[in-house]
Amino acid sequence: MNKPAKHRPSLYFIMLLLVAIGMLLLFELGSFVALRFYVYPRDRSAFYELPEIDQRDYASYRRERHPTLGWPRPSDPDELHFEARAIPSYPTPGGECVATFGDSFTYGDEVEDNEAWSNVLSRSLQCRVANYGVSGYGTDQAYLLFRDLRLNTPRVSILGFLPHNAMRNVNQNRYFITGGNTYGLKPRFTLTGDGGGLTHIPIPDLGYDDFVDSFAKPEAYLAHETFTPSSEYGPIVLSFPYSRAFIKYVMSERVRMYIGGWPGWRGFVSEGHSSHALEVTAGIFDLFARTAQSRNQTALVLMFPTARSYDAFLSKGEIAYQPLLDRLESIGVSVLDLHDPIREYLGDRRICHLLTDVASCSGHFNAEGNELVAAAVYTKITEDGLLAASD
Repeated sequence: MNKPAKHRPSLYFIMLLLVAIGMLLLFELGSFVALRFYVYPRDRSAFYELPEIDQRDYASYRRERHPTLGWPRPSDPDELHFEARAIPSYPTPGGECVATFGDSFTYGDEVEDNEAWSNVLSRSLQCRVANYGVSGYGTDQAYLLFRDLRLNTPRVSILGFLPHNAMRNVNQNRYFITGGNTYGLKPRFTLTGDGGGLTHIPIPDLGYDDFVDSFAKPEAYLAHETFTPSSEYGPIVLSFPYSRAFIKYVMSERVRMYIGGWPGWRGFVSEGHSSHALEVTAGIFDLFARTAQSRNQTALVLMFPTARSYDAFLSKGEIAYQPLLDRLESIGVSVLDLHDPIREYLGDRRICHLLTDVASCSGHFNAEGNELVAAAVYTKITEDGLLAASD
């Protein structure tokens, strides 16, 4: 009688293997479909694609780039002078009582000059408020602009802060965060070795070939970039195996924060985060306050909540960037956070009504939102006597 071969795989084992392979293939296919057709269109900044870079465009960018800040081009390159936003209530520059620095929320994107909160505040204070907000700026760039302009007339200098800026403050190429703005190299600050201060890292000076190569091998050119593609916090390369990309996405910090009801950036304003964004951001605000004090000015940090952080504030009773507020309080930096003023003003209405795109609850503050910001800042300045404090 013939005995069956001892090492011949059983039919059962083969079937299990085929089922396992089929499930893996199905998971791979499902990952591809989910990422490509659902996640990617809704969250493009989470994924990385090599940009196309024209040599002539890059040469133009190099000519026009601000040597310290990155963007925009100064109106007078020799003097590195920037024009403030038009203030219709006080159109003639000079003798400003307040100057503001920050990003697009400080500037007041998506509203007319007369509707921007800086102009509304000018009317309330009856003096000119200079607005030096620049779209896309990190707190680092806004501080450097404040530092280098050396304005002497304002008695109050305001540095606006949108929580996303904590991410920008540990970033060297804006493209890695947004997936847009290919020519977005920027400076940043890093913690010194002993943790007692900040070191200024200038904009990388790259020729065309190196600039192109820096997108494929960023670690070779951007030693202080937190968002290197495929790194812990960097964008995901959408390529085979898609199951790996899918797992990385669903396990990412931004998704875990979102599932927990928090904004995706919350980790970057939390204690113990490996990016050290909290420490760097607090350090920049400290530099801002010290520089203002050296000019006999009062420094004020203005905190803009996002729609998601405001909703979390209402539902959880906690501000998403509370650790940063605690840090600033501990070092004596004056802060106006807008969560409470917004809640007092809105009552039962959602914050969406203060934004330019009410339907999607996104965009910048609309005219009504800018009125609210101006009113809150006016109350802070007058009740605390900030204009008189530096006389």
